Amino acid sequence: MRLLIAIILLLVAFGLAFMFANQNDQTIQLNYLFGETSIDLIFLLTLCLALGLIVGLAMSGISLMKTRVQLKNCRKKLAKAEQELKNLRTMPLKEDL
Repeated sequence: MRLLIAIILLLVAFGLAFMFANQNDQTIQLNYLFGETSIDLIFLLTLCLALGLIVGLAMSGISLMKTRVQLKNCRKKLAKAEQELKNLRTMPLKEDL
């Protein structure tokens, strides 16, 4: 069921993207620091979207890596604490007379 909903949403998104592309088919003059060029508006919008997606994924990846390192460190600390607890439980009690 989730797959069907995902496919339908994907098809709707592609349909909207196609309609958006048809409405923005004009050529624009792009001025940058050392020159200028003519480029299709839809190509520029797609390029900006792709660059934003790449930067966003890279930032998410960095955050995910930090979280995984923290998780690894916490697991090491937990294993050490569990081992210490096990040692304390098996240690004989001293009886003072």
